[in-house]
Amino acid sequence: MSNLICVSYRVSSILLLLAGTFPASGQNTIHVPGDQPTIQAAITAAANGDTVLVAPGSYKENIDFRGKAITVTSSAGPASTTIDGGQNGVVVTFQTNETRSSTLNGFTITDNAPPLPTQFSVVADGILVTSANPTITGNIITGNRGYGIEVYTGGALISGNTISHTVTAGDPSQDFGCDYIDGSGIYVFGGSTDPTVDIQITNNVIEFNRAQCYGGAIFYNYSGASVIANNTLRYNVALGEGGAIYVYASNVSFVQNLIVGNTSGAGGGGIYLQIISEVNGNTGPLNQFLVNNTFVGNTINPNPDIFDFYTDGSQVAFGGYVSQVGFFNNIMISGDTYGEIGCDPNYQYLSGAPPTFNNNDILNFSGARFGGWCPDQTGTKGNISANPLFIAVNSEPYHLQTGSPTVDSGDNTAPDLPSQDIDGNPRTQNGTVNMGVYEGASPPSGTPPSPNFSLTASPTSLTIANGQSGQVTLTISPSGGYIGAFSLSCGTPPAGMSCYFGSPLLASGGDNQQLTTTLTISVSVATPSVAVSRGVPENKSLRASLILTALFSMACLAFFCSMHTSKRFRYAVPSTALPVIILIGMGLFSTACGGGQSSSPPPSPPPTSETLNLGITASSMGNATAPSHSLNFPVTINF
Repeated sequence: MSNLICVSYRVSSILLLLAGTFPASGQNTIHVPGDQPTIQAAITAAANGDTVLVAPGSYKENIDFRGKAITVTSSAGPASTTIDGGQNGVVVTFQTNETRSSTLNGFTITDNAPPLPTQFSVVADGILVTSANPTITGNIITGNRGYGIEVYTGGALISGNTISHTVTAGDPSQDFGCDYIDGSGIYVFGGSTDPTVDIQITNNVIEFNRAQCYGGAIFYNYSGASVIANNTLRYNVALGEGGAIYVYASNVSFVQNLIVGNTSGAGGGGIYLQIISEVNGNTGPLNQFLVNNTFVGNTINPNPDIFDFYTDGSQVAFGGYVSQVGFFNNIMISGDTYGEIGCDPNYQYLSGAPPTFNNNDILNFSGARFGGWCPDQTGTKGNISANPLFIAVNSEPYHLQTGSPTVDSGDNTAPDLPSQDIDGNPRTQNGTVNMGVYEGASPPSGTPPSPNFSLTASPTSLTIANGQSGQVTLTISPSGGYIGAFSLSCGTPPAGMSCYFGSPLLASGGDNQQLTTTLTISVSVATPSVAVSRGVPENKSLRASLILTALFSMACLAFFCSMHTSKRFRYAVPSTALPVIILIGMGLFSTACGGGQSSSPPPSPPPTSETLNLGITASSMGNATAPSHSLNFPVTINF
C-alpha cells in the first residue's frame, strides 16, 4: 500500500511539473504587469486562445508573437499604452506563420525615431509581418524608421489604425535620387501564405509619412486580389512616384478612400499605378477599379535628384497597361499646372484603349484635367467638371451640399460598389448613388467663407553673422476650404543674400490644414550698403579758392604798404585800416595752408550691423480669392 501511495505521489508530481512547463490551451487572461512583468514575458507564458491584457504605461521592449494564436491588447487604449522599441530594431514582429487569430490591438507602437536628418543605425519598422497573416487593429503607429507596417509575404488584416510620421532608416543626405525606398506608412510585397485569405487594408488613417521614393502612405506590390477601402490618406510625401499610393500589381481595387493633400516628386501626387500583365506569377485577368474615391488637392513637387520619371497626373498617374482600369463615381479636385489624370506616353503601345471613365467629377482650377496620351472624357458617360460644393459635417469637410452636381449623379452599376459610405450610412439613398466617399446631401448654414490663406514666419526676424546662414519656419494657413497648391519664392533677394526652401511647393487639400516649410537664408555681404559717416570730406575747390584769396590779400597788403609810403597816397587810405588788412590776409593764408585747428571731425567707425528686408511670397494655384500673399522679413547682418 505504501508503495502505491509513493508511486501515485511521484506521478502526481510529474504531472504538476509538466503542467507548469507547458501551459494548457485555454481562454485565460494574463495581466501585464500584474501577472507578468513585460509583454514579451506574457506572450511566452500564453497558450493559444489566451489574452494578454496590458495596463496603461510605456513598455520599452521589442516583442515577437512567436507563432501564437493569442490576442495582445491594452486595457485603456493606444493613447495610454505604448510599446517603445527604444531604437533597437523592429518593435512588433510576426514571423512564425501567425494567422488571423494572432491579434495586436490598442497600442501606440513607436521607435521614437529622432528627427531627420539624423541617421539611424538599424531598420526599425513599427510592425514587421513576414510569412504570416495576423490581425492588426486599433493601433497608433508613429515615429518609426523604415516602415510603419511592413508586410513581406503575408496577408495581414490591417484595419482601424492611425499610421503617421514614418521616415527613412537611411541617411537622407546620402540619397541622390531614390537610393532608399523606405519611409512608407504601409509596405506590402509578395502574397499571402494562406491561399484562402488576402491582405486587407481598410478604415485606416495614414498621414504625414515621408517615403524616400515610392508611396508615401502605401507601397503595394502584391500578387493576390484585394481591396483597399475606406482609408483616409492625408499629407503624405513620396520623393519619387505615388504621393499617397504606389501600386505595382494586377488585381486591386480602390474603393471609397479619401486621398487629400499628398505630394509626389514625380508622377501621381495621389496614386501611381504601374499595372503589369504578370506580378509574382499571377497570369489571371487584370482588373483595377477606382470607385467612389474623393481626391482633393494632391500635387507634384518635382524632385531634381531623379531622372527619367514620368511627371504628370497630380491625382492619378499611369505607367504600363491601362485598358482594364475603370474609374467610377470619383471626385477629383485640384489646383496646379499638371493634368489630374496622367498617362505616360512611353507605355501607350501596351494598351489597346484608354482607361474607362464613368460618372466622375474632374476639376482643375489652374491646369488640365488629362495629360499624356489619355483623352479628356469630360462631357461623356456622365463625366463632369464642376465645383462639388463641399461642406463640413461633424468636422468632416468633404460632405456634399444640397444642390451639388455630384449628388445622385453616380453609376449604380459600378463594380465593387459598397453598400455603405465611408461613415457607414446607406448608399443610394435617393435611388442613385453619389459621387465621392459620402452619401446624402446637407444644406449649408449661412454664407460659406471664401477660400483664402495667410502667410506667417517664425521667428519674425533673424540676426545672422556675415558669411553664415539661419533658418525660419514659414506657415501657410488656408481658410474657407482652399484647394490647390502654393508656390513659395523670395523674389530678388538683396545683394549678397540667398534663400532656399525646404519645399518650394505645398499642397492644400481643402481641410484648412496648416502647412509648414523651412526657409534657409544665407548672407555674404562684401561691404555694408548703408552710408558710412567719416567727418566732413575735404573740398579741394574751396581750398584752392582760399589760397588764391589769401595771395590776393597779401598782394593788396604789399601794394597798400608801398602806396602808404608815398606822399601822394599817404592820406588816401586811413592808417587804421592797415592792421585789419594784415589780419585778414594772415587768417586767409593760415586757413588756406591748413594752419590752425581742422574743421573736420575725426572719422566715425564703420557700422557693426545692417538690416535688410527679404520679400517672401506665397502664390496660389487653387481657388483662393487672393492670388498671393507676401511679407517683408527683416534680416540683420552682423559684421
